[in-house]
Amino acid sequence: MKKLISLLLAVCMIFSFTIFASASTPPTAEPRTTGLIACYSINTYKVSSMYMGIDGTTSGINSVVKSGFVDIIIQSRASSSAAWGKYLTLEDYVVDCPTADYGRNIGLPSNYQYRVYWKHYAKKSALSTEKIKNYSKAVQM
Repeated sequence: MKKLISLLLAVCMIFSFTIFASASTPPTAEPRTTGLIACYSINTYKVSSMYMGIDGTTSGINSVVKSGFVDIIIQSRASSSAAWGKYLTLEDYVVDCPTADYGRNIGLPSNYQYRVYWKHYAKKSALSTEKIKNYSKAVQM
C-alpha cells in the first residue's frame, strides 16, 4: 500500500502543471504542523519595467486530494502611504494533487505599487478543506 501511495504521489508530482517556471529566487516556504496544508509560500518580483512575476506553492499533507490557490487578487496603490485597492482578479488555480505550484508574469502599468493576495487551498474530502490567507511583499513598478 505504501508503494502504491508513493508511486501515485510521484506520478502526480511529475505531471503537475506549472503555468510558468521562473528563474527567480525561490520564495521561503512557511512550514506548518497542523491542518491539511503542510507548507505554503508566495513571492512577487519585478521582471521588467512592465511585468511583475508571481509564484507560490501550496503543499498539502499526504491525504490531500486537491490543492491550489483561490481568490487571487492583485492589489495596487499609488504610494506607500496610500491604501491598497483591488486592481485585478485572476482565475482560481486548483490541481488534483497534494502540491500545487503557481507561476505567472503579468503586465502592469508603471508608477504604482502592487502586491498579490490569495488563499492557499487544500481539500481532503467534501467536509475537510483548509484555506490560508496570504499577502506577497509589495513591488514598485
